This record gives sequence, C-alpha cells and structure tokens, in this order.
Amino acid sequence: MLSCIELIMNCIYLLPAGGELIMILIFLTPLIIGLIAFIDILKHEFTGNNKLIWLIAVIFVPFIGAIAYFFIGRNQRITS
Repeated sequence: MLSCIELIMNCIYLLPAGGELIMILIFLTPLIIGLIAFIDILKHEFTGNNKLIWLIAVIFVPFIGAIAYFFIGRNQRITS
C-alpha cells in the first residue's frame, strides 16, 4: 500500500512538465505568507506584548500563525 507522500509524488510525475512547479508553489506559498506576516508585524506598533506574541506565533506555527495574524492580529495594531 502506498503512503500519502508516495501517492502525491506519483500523481505529480503524471503532470505535464509542471509537476516540479506545482511542488515549488505548494512549499513556497506558506513561506511567503509567513514572511509577509513577519515583516508586517515588525513594521507596526501593537499594545502591550501583542507584537512579541504574534512574532512567536508566526515563527513557531508559520502558516497557521500567519493566517491567524491576517484575520485577527491586524485589528490589534495601533493606528496613529
């Protein structure tokens, strides 16, 4: 019986000349989203320790932390 990873890899090899591109996009997209969230957190001010908490969330739980930041954390920024 094939494992999930083997099954995915076998399906990707069947794609016409774009299998590698799809794999790169699957792995780079969460990295880019996390990097954008990290930079956005560093550029803005937050109340209390919220900045530190969001940075820890984005570093240690990259994709989920970044998505949570975009939906919840951006509303916690200090607007001047």
